[in-house]
Amino acid sequence: MFAGTLLLAGCQVDPYYDAYTRKKPNNPDIVGTYILTGQTLNDQSVSNLRTKAGVTASPQTLVIRSDGTFVATNIPQWSEGVPGDWSIKNFKSGSGKWKLDGGGGVDSRWGLDFSSSNIKLPNIDGMGTCLLGEKPPYQILLNLARDPDQDEAMTFEKQNP
Repeated sequence: MFAGTLLLAGCQVDPYYDAYTRKKPNNPDIVGTYILTGQTLNDQSVSNLRTKAGVTASPQTLVIRSDGTFVATNIPQWSEGVPGDWSIKNFKSGSGKWKLDGGGGVDSRWGLDFSSSNIKLPNIDGMGTCLLGEKPPYQILLNLARDPDQDEAMTFEKQNP
């Protein structure tokens, strides 16, 4: 009984579990411009991250295009210290391809699978990139943690056209 109590005490909960997109979205509903609105990798606000990086004039964005390509602008590239205390190595911009992926597994969530030779974004394999919300407009969650219970992620919200 004591071992079971220890096991339960060590188990955390994925804070996004109830928000994951579980019904397959239509690609046109995903297409658009998303802006970084939150992060849980350290205690800095998004506006403070932008100021420190000198990118106040150009926010961190993901543009998801209908032709299966994406453009990422000023995306923080993080360096992990101790859990909950990540630091920014630099900001990168790049482009590549995306596709809708998911719907299987234990929690049946949907996300985006990014491929690029010039910028690294987390993918759906592992905890990676998930969609949040059951209907449009969706949010994009870039989860950098190895374990989703750690809540080390960036959240992007879709902008109005």
